[in-house]
Amino acid sequence: MAKFIKKIVSVIVLFVTFSMLVPILSFAAYTNNDAFFKSGLPKYVVGDCYVFVSDSVSNYGYSTYVSNAKSGWGGISNADVDFWPAGSATDADIRVYAGNYGLDYAGLAQPYQGDSLVTDPDATTTNWSFVKIYLNDYYMDYYNYTNANRNKTTIHEFGHVLGFASPT
Repeated sequence: MAKFIKKIVSVIVLFVTFSMLVPILSFAAYTNNDAFFKSGLPKYVVGDCYVFVSDSVSNYGYSTYVSNAKSGWGGISNADVDFWPAGSATDADIRVYAGNYGLDYAGLAQPYQGDSLVTDPDATTTNWSFVKIYLNDYYMDYYNYTNANRNKTTIHEFGHVLGFASPT
């Protein structure tokens, strides 16, 4: 009986030890440079990002979330991140849209090189020309997103524009 209890205790200790390591291992890849895409907007652009906000953003009620994202990222001390209004989409480094885009995503940041969509931001080290952000009202309504969740989604997408990768 004592051997059986020892085996049970050993298995429990092994399980607890392993379960404590899993979170550490799963986040280990997202430190330092691994937390960023290999490509992105040039640093001088991030320091002075021109943002075009489509009328669809206010039509769907996302203006406050976009303002919050810009002020949040721009307000980080010792970070050279500034956002300025762009006169048109073609003059903008960031182009923000809201609409009904199906049930595949709540928000999406799509980088471009020239007029070509960058399909894998980690596959290249070439700078992006601009990024389009899509805020999917249909998805967020369908899944009953609160105002706080809509705000977090918008902040999250602006993080991608600045080069932050999502943990997988």
